Amino acid sequence: MRTPAILLAAVLGIAPAAPAGSQTVNWNQIKGRCSRAIVRVNVVIEEPDLTRPYLPGSIGRASGTGFFVTDQHIVTNHHVVDGSREITIQPVYDKEHYKMRRAARPCPEFDLALLEFASPEERTRFIEDQGAIEALGWAPDFSGLPGEEVAALGFGDSDQLVATRGIVSSWETMSNRASPYLQLAVVIRTDASINPGNSGGPSVDAEGRVIGVNSYTRVNRENVGLMIPATTAREVVEALLRTGEFVKSSLGIVYQNLTPTLRSALDLDPTQNGVVITHVFPESSAAAAGLAVWDVLSEVEGRPILYGEVAQERIGKLPFWSVSDTRPAGSTVRFTRVGPGGEVGSVDVVLQAADRRSSAWIAPAVPQETDKEWGYLGGMVITELTQNLLEKMSESRWRFELINDLEPGHKTYILTFVEPQTQASEYVTYGWPILYQRVLELDGVPLDRDLDRRLAELHSATAAAAVSVGFEEGLVLRIDLAQAREELAAFRRRYTLEAAPGPATAP
Repeated sequence: MRTPAILLAAVLGIAPAAPAGSQTVNWNQIKGRCSRAIVRVNVVIEEPDLTRPYLPGSIGRASGTGFFVTDQHIVTNHHVVDGSREITIQPVYDKEHYKMRRAARPCPEFDLALLEFASPEERTRFIEDQGAIEALGWAPDFSGLPGEEVAALGFGDSDQLVATRGIVSSWETMSNRASPYLQLAVVIRTDASINPGNSGGPSVDAEGRVIGVNSYTRVNRENVGLMIPATTAREVVEALLRTGEFVKSSLGIVYQNLTPTLRSALDLDPTQNGVVITHVFPESSAAAAGLAVWDVLSEVEGRPILYGEVAQERIGKLPFWSVSDTRPAGSTVRFTRVGPGGEVGSVDVVLQAADRRSSAWIAPAVPQETDKEWGYLGGMVITELTQNLLEKMSESRWRFELINDLEPGHKTYILTFVEPQTQASEYVTYGWPILYQRVLELDGVPLDRDLDRRLAELHSATAAAAVSVGFEEGLVLRIDLAQAREELAAFRRRYTLEAAPGPATAP
């Protein structure tokens, strides 16, 4: 039944005022206007066997979404194209494929990648078929107030461009425990559905401006979707366009919130706000700026730090480090420092590249596993530890303490596979627990780099009859070098290895 107000409007011939919210916005029109800048990203992915890197990987296909930010560059999620052997795009209203390639080093920390046409001829073909390329524009910094409407655009669970409408729920932090991407990033949470296939697509406001890049992660569920804010995405993309990479920065400190006990111990005013530094990593941004243990950071860029957070007028409270750690290396951030006793001063911190040793993931983050170092000795496949391998092995058997305090330029190597009917297989048969253990030494010399060179030297050695291989927990085994050379030749024949890391360097 009509309400009296609607009935009166009908009698008088007056259109009733639309209620506030979604009915004042023609989202279908916005979707249509944005669609010319949005593409489906198709990838052919090779999934390597991380424990046996000499085997060809299994080939699979996946897809996501991307959008033009210039007349030749597309933004998508890093995880959409990670490990891809081939990348193509399809426009919204056409099934034709156009070849693309990476235009810059990906930014895995913020799950962003930049693509470009594989050749000028491919771009020309796209324009001849589809018309002029239209790029989407970024919304102003910190757009997307909680409560504002947003439409997530992409190919989620569909061959067609789909728009899912919702509101911005909040801005919040997300640790890498929730996703191997978006490491310690500030994200926008929305109740718009972000499904597989939406990854890399834009979420737009009522004016069709990008307020965030959709990122489908393991925490996405009903009524919870996450976006990389345009504030962050634009800065990353501009760096990728300008220099070909985005080098994430870090302060390099450990801190805790001030408590009444700490205020008293540091002889501070009982109302003093801020965080107190409890550790400064050597050679970090903080160390270079002269910050020290027991210094209190009370403001960042003029914003008071209260219980580790700063207030943003438009979106609420965010961790204070979000002001600094989302900026590229080389940026300068000003802090107000309060020393013991209450001495107040300002300090400009020039941000340096993030030190991965101070994060949860100490192993190097390699976007593709194809360039990792590995080798073969006496039936043992010795493999450099990388982040992807660590993640795979952590599900069942990896022990994180083995990679603590990894020095810059050094590597960790583990034994990932033992070939049957070899010298090493005899040790396994008789119960030696060498599989998945760290290889510490080769012939008494610590192994922390140059595996290829070391194995080549051992295989070509003529004076020595045997070599020792030292593992953790004091395990040492002996490998006969003459037999090892025969095993290496058989290994190459078995897997038709004409060139490969490690074995290829040996005669």
